[in-house]
Amino acid sequence: MKVTPKKPHFFKPILPGFKDSLKIPVDFWKYLKGHKHMKNAILRSAGKRWVVKVKRGWLEDNWKIFVEDVNLQLGDILVFRHEGDMVFDVSIFDSSHCEIVSIRKTQRQEI
Repeated sequence: MKVTPKKPHFFKPILPGFKDSLKIPVDFWKYLKGHKHMKNAILRSAGKRWVVKVKRGWLEDNWKIFVEDVNLQLGDILVFRHEGDMVFDVSIFDSSHCEIVSIRKTQRQEI
C-alpha cells in the first residue's frame, strides 16, 4: 500500500545555470493535483517570502530575486516542502550539508 505524504518534499542541488530558473520535478506534480493551473508559487525561507512565477513546470520570474536574496551558491541543496496552495517552505543546505537557518547575503559579504 502506497501512502501519500501530507506535506510532500523534493530537493534540488544547485548546479550551473541555477540563477535563471529551477524545474519542479515532473514526478512531483502528482502531489499538486488541482494546482497545475496556478501561475505563481510562494517560497518561504528564513521568515521571508517570495512570489515566483510558474511557467511550464519551471520557477522563473522572480526566481532571480530569491536566488540573490538568499545568496544561493553552487553546491547548495534546496529542500522544498509543499504546504498547500503552491506554498513551499524552502530549507537551504550549504556544501557542508548543514542547514542555513538565516539569509546569508550579508554574512557572506562580510567574510
